[in-house]
Amino acid sequence: MPSPVERFIAAATAPLADNAELQMSASRELAEAINTADSPGSEKALAEAAADLEAASSSWKWRTALYLFAALLSVAALVPVARDCYRRQIAGRNLFAMTDPFPQLPAIPLTGTDEERLPGIFGEFTKKEKLLLFGDLSKGYQERFKPLADSDPENPAFYADYIVSSTQWKKLLPPDYLATADRLAPQNSWFRYYAAEIAAWEALGAQRLTAKPRSTSAGPPPFEVIKPARLDDAITLMEEAGKQPDYHCYYSDLLLRRLAILPAGDDVLGRKFAREYINMSCARPSFPRSLIQAVSVRGFELAAKGDADGFRNLARSWDLFCRRALTQAASDWSALVPVSGAISIASGHLGAAAKDLHLEEETARFLRLQEYSEARRQAVKARSDNSWIVDRGGMGAYWFANVSRQVADPPPISDSDLKPARMADHAMFARFFSAGAWLFFLTAAVATTLLRFRHGKQVRSLSLILLRILKPSDHAWIWVAGVLLPFLVFQIVEQATPFGGRTFSVAASVTGDFARILALSVVMAALPATIAGNRLVKRLGGLGWTAPLVPVFLASIVGIAAWLAGGSAEANRYNPDSSSWPLAWLVLAVVFGMVLPLAAFFTKRSKAVHWITCCRAVLPAYAFAMILTAIAIPCQHALENYWIGRETLSKIDPSVPATNRFEYSVAQSLRTELLKVLEAKP
Repeated sequence: MPSPVERFIAAATAPLADNAELQMSASRELAEAINTADSPGSEKALAEAAADLEAASSSWKWRTALYLFAALLSVAALVPVARDCYRRQIAGRNLFAMTDPFPQLPAIPLTGTDEERLPGIFGEFTKKEKLLLFGDLSKGYQERFKPLADSDPENPAFYADYIVSSTQWKKLLPPDYLATADRLAPQNSWFRYYAAEIAAWEALGAQRLTAKPRSTSAGPPPFEVIKPARLDDAITLMEEAGKQPDYHCYYSDLLLRRLAILPAGDDVLGRKFAREYINMSCARPSFPRSLIQAVSVRGFELAAKGDADGFRNLARSWDLFCRRALTQAASDWSALVPVSGAISIASGHLGAAAKDLHLEEETARFLRLQEYSEARRQAVKARSDNSWIVDRGGMGAYWFANVSRQVADPPPISDSDLKPARMADHAMFARFFSAGAWLFFLTAAVATTLLRFRHGKQVRSLSLILLRILKPSDHAWIWVAGVLLPFLVFQIVEQATPFGGRTFSVAASVTGDFARILALSVVMAALPATIAGNRLVKRLGGLGWTAPLVPVFLASIVGIAAWLAGGSAEANRYNPDSSSWPLAWLVLAVVFGMVLPLAAFFTKRSKAVHWITCCRAVLPAYAFAMILTAIAIPCQHALENYWIGRETLSKIDPSVPATNRFEYSVAQSLRTELLKVLEAKP
């Protein structure tokens, strides 16, 4: 009757019977390992191991099915992530402002005509809808919306949109501009006011609108005149516009038409794409700063000539324009914000000129306007700090904080208003971090697969045979305790406790969020190796194997420490000295997270069978981890969609001609405040 040692060696080398030389060499290696170990109770352990190997099935169908399922599920989950990275890359090149705080997602650099891909980030449009939203993207920016105007030559709104977009950078009007405007809208003064702004810009150039008013009649005008003839044209056009009864810039009309077909976005990126489209692609006529300078210069020229009647006519024309611009212009806060400073500067200059002309009533009125405008500015400046909006809101909260600072009495914002955007941002980042975790486990799986080729065929064959000794209960321990349990604990803690950082904006907690997902990946990579090593030792203790407890256990401990450090990073985000120390834990977590592959790569030949067998044992666990992270990606996207559906601050309302209803409300408050300033009486 064979001894337990002989029986074990025979069972372990039986699959190698077709290669006698390899079988004999493997038998000698196992015998040497058993003799070297010489541990108590080894014969009993070897007898049990021999029985297990003899009864073990050589079928690998479940592993093949697991890997195939992991591959298919990963493709289904990661394709939308790759699509979003691609869409973000297109938007970053053509849509977003250079000051955009949104982090750049990794993506393949674009080539070719990137702008023509822009409509694709929103969805499918008809040819007419695409022309209305984007113009002809094959043309340069100045001519992009000319095809829209040509598609309906009798539409003054399309013509005005083309004029504004074509003069954003190169301020040059078509030769037949006024003739076309008079034909399309003979009663609309906006076209002449816009022509006056262009003429004033040509006359004065790009000078800063911060000149201080003179207090005496001596000295030059407050702005340098480059082309005096164009200055005369600007004032003449402004006076002609004052004789036309209507004032309409069409921006709000076109914006409502565009919002009706523009997808509002059902996730964070989609919502941001729509908002940035309005901010960056819709040409809005701004308050004419050059015309303000022209009026100031002409006021001083009239004062120098002693022409009081001419000054009164100029003041009436300017006052009429300001009232029209405030009451009938686009309902857009960004177009109204410069009005306060414009009224203050122009009033200061005109007040100084009126004083030179000894016009007491006009002097008192303009100085009163300047005083009221400055008082409003100080009231806005004195408002309580609203940085909490940025801390507690989504990534776009800085925008709402900035908008609310433009008025003395903004619409109220509560934490319940900010929470949906904040939670949606966290869900979106969790989605992309989960994709990164999936890539981490894919790398670990590839590494553990390739490491078997570090040694020869004998090591690979023995490790494959000895792996059969693990029972379904052993694999359950590796999968459940090593992968599933840390994953579930992480999700529960992230979603239900303050350690998830979801009480802060993701901009403040992103370092901690990254630290925790990286630490989770380290733990989910290290614990299965620890458990697999212990289960192999339990089954094959007679070989003298010991579990890789110390290095892999350290990897788990370091990972957990990094997770806790990441959770505390939000509390220390304003203290650079205390917020940098979690990075040390991150470095250690990364190093220790790869301890098993590194150890297997540099291990001695005498321990190679042990380490390669352990790598084979954890490979299904890593595939299981890939499945869990792949499942998490669409779940987090669904959570992102859930919160975006409840987010109202940045939601685009097709019935409101503004980026969102909050900005529209701010614009109304700003208009009311500025009209009160304009109506101020001496």
